[in-house]
Amino acid sequence: MYIFRTTNVGIEDQKAGIKLLKLVQMKLFEFLKLSDEEQYDATWEKGARVDLYLKDNIAIELYAINTFYVEIYYERNTTERLYKKTFKQGELLNKYLDRIQLKINYKF
Repeated sequence: MYIFRTTNVGIEDQKAGIKLLKLVQMKLFEFLKLSDEEQYDATWEKGARVDLYLKDNIAIELYAINTFYVEIYYERNTTERLYKKTFKQGELLNKYLDRIQLKINYKF
């Protein structure tokens, strides 16, 4: 038996829900149309943190959002945010491939 509860949803709640849905389904082109701060917020709020890569004095966090990736670069000693890069595939992703282990279960 299922019990459904209905509520009156205000227009602001509806707008917030639509914005959330757009973030979840966001494509790279749509992400790039956001302001810089909105891009960081979308990355932290909706992105899945995949890995942390350390190189010299730089810490790089890799996030996955839908069909693309975002790298956020930090100054390692101060954690100051430096810049970000977005991409779908290629050389920027290569440095993570040997660090990520996928567990595959085959069921026949």
